[in-house]
Amino acid sequence: MKIVKNISIANIRKFESFVRREDLDFSDDGNHFKGFSYKGMPITTLRTDNTTYLSIHVDYLKNEFTYKEWMQTQEYELCGKFNGVSDFDIDELVENIETILAKVSEMNEAAMNEEIDMAKAKATLADEIEYAEQVVENFKSSFKWYESNEHKIECLIDYLKSEEQKIKRAKEINLDTISKKQKREIAERLTNYGYVMIDADDFYLCEMSNAITSC
Repeated sequence: MKIVKNISIANIRKFESFVRREDLDFSDDGNHFKGFSYKGMPITTLRTDNTTYLSIHVDYLKNEFTYKEWMQTQEYELCGKFNGVSDFDIDELVENIETILAKVSEMNEAAMNEEIDMAKAKATLADEIEYAEQVVENFKSSFKWYESNEHKIECLIDYLKSEEQKIKRAKEINLDTISKKQKREIAERLTNYGYVMIDADDFYLCEMSNAITSC
């Protein structure tokens, strides 16, 4: 057991796999967080007002599972165990990271071996594209631009261009060749929110539809 107030170059020397990571440094509201990693696991930390804010960032890694899935694990709680403490046991921190690394490896292996059926997502996405294209075409043919003010027209043109880009991306995506993580994220979104890439309640679509009906 070794109680420390924060991670430092001096107190990580005894751990061969602990390194300083300046590429992970960032500033937030005037506070400068320093980056480290242990066996590749990113860590950021800040010491201010006699309090240490240390976080282990599984979300910085390129995993095959989603962050929502990670949040449902017991190991997720370990990532913020030393976030907002006066001091901590650095040996316990290392033990926690080892536990997290093992879980991350286990979840990545399970995710890679899982087959994800994208049939429903493909059918839903096709419907989303068809609906969005219909709204766009209706807007182009029915909006009475000559009865509207300049500011509204500028906004609607921006909405139109943004929606056309979204439709383009939806048409170009190949749900068979995207990564396992992307497939899982799409499956989660479809289950939880009912859409794949284009929500029927999409702001741009609603604004263009409203512009027609209000004419």
